[in-house]
Amino acid sequence: MLNISSNDKIDSDKTFSDPFIKFERSSSHKDISFRDLVLSIKQYTITAFMPKDYHDSVTKDYWGFMKWQFYHNIAGSVTGVLSTQSLIYAMGLGANSIPLAAALNWIIKDGLGQLGGVIYAASINDRFDSEPKRHRFQSVIVMQWASLLEFLGDITGKSGSQSTAAGLLGTASITVYSASQSIIPIMICFIPFSIFNIYSSYRSNLYVTTNTLNVPRAEMILYGILKSLDERSNLSLPHNNVIKDLIPTPKNISSREIFVGYYHSSFKIPLVIEPALHHYTSQEYTNNLITSLTHKGFIHSEEYFILHTPNRNSGNKQHVVLWFSQNAKSKDMIKGFYHACAVRYLLEGHDLFKLDKDYNDFIFNIMKISHEWVENSFEIFLKVLVKKNWEIEHTFLTDKNNHRLSIDN
Repeated sequence: MLNISSNDKIDSDKTFSDPFIKFERSSSHKDISFRDLVLSIKQYTITAFMPKDYHDSVTKDYWGFMKWQFYHNIAGSVTGVLSTQSLIYAMGLGANSIPLAAALNWIIKDGLGQLGGVIYAASINDRFDSEPKRHRFQSVIVMQWASLLEFLGDITGKSGSQSTAAGLLGTASITVYSASQSIIPIMICFIPFSIFNIYSSYRSNLYVTTNTLNVPRAEMILYGILKSLDERSNLSLPHNNVIKDLIPTPKNISSREIFVGYYHSSFKIPLVIEPALHHYTSQEYTNNLITSLTHKGFIHSEEYFILHTPNRNSGNKQHVVLWFSQNAKSKDMIKGFYHACAVRYLLEGHDLFKLDKDYNDFIFNIMKISHEWVENSFEIFLKVLVKKNWEIEHTFLTDKNNHRLSIDN
């Protein structure tokens, strides 16, 4: 049993019976609660919209990307409601159609998601019927992986929260504004929001850094290396430190990437990757194709094949063709692309119309010199790529594997 002294009882009773003291304590408690409320709201907001430990868990570019992506989502919701309302006006439903426009805009987004599922099922086609167990098992694996990502994908989850909040804000604001407006003010409002939507999307993309290798990024890396080495030492085998200095980081390449409009290669001679082989089986290409498929000029066989098409007779623009074998791995694909770019660079500035009978010897020497150079520098090149945080296990140098080659010796 807990014993309380009489003096303690008196003090306690006085404290709770004195109105002034009671008011003073309540006031102090109220002040603290208000500050706590503000801090709690701030903390809950950060928790809802930002990844855990975002100061350390994401890059410095994340805030800029998230800010412009948030603006983009707001503007997108506004233009979505406005465009839907304009459609309803055209149907003659009048100014009271704003709630319907907002509802339809929401439904259309979900409907597009369902449509995407239908398109995917159509692309798989009868493969569902041919291997139902395989596809069913794969769907279970993917579903479980997606469930796991809900726990692990903190950044992705917060991105969803940001998108949802921006969408709600944009939809609500434009619904309040346009409820009593006619079609003309709505159209005037739509144009700046549409422009801002595109602009904010563009700005958010500027903060995105991709460390995987696709054709434009790989070409920017290799052209810079080849041009710098050519200017320094006429493409002689470089020292390790030279290669290290010449390979840019994903951040450097990201600032030079072109995602608005068409990409134009720095190489003057085009590269065609894995075209259908039957396009090059005519008499015009026979000798060149045999040379390519037998790896003539190579130090040893590779898991890729390079063909040069001069088109001297027709006068069409020359180009280089690159195929990969069915056994080619990511490393082989990077090496083949590396070799093809070296061939393209060495061919620049040569007039093949004047070579005539010397053409075969010329191409043989180009293949030999370039392969020796690639063979001696590729491992260094690959190590520096990894050191500079480039992803080399998964590449996007080709879209499909439909035209991989298998050559029987």
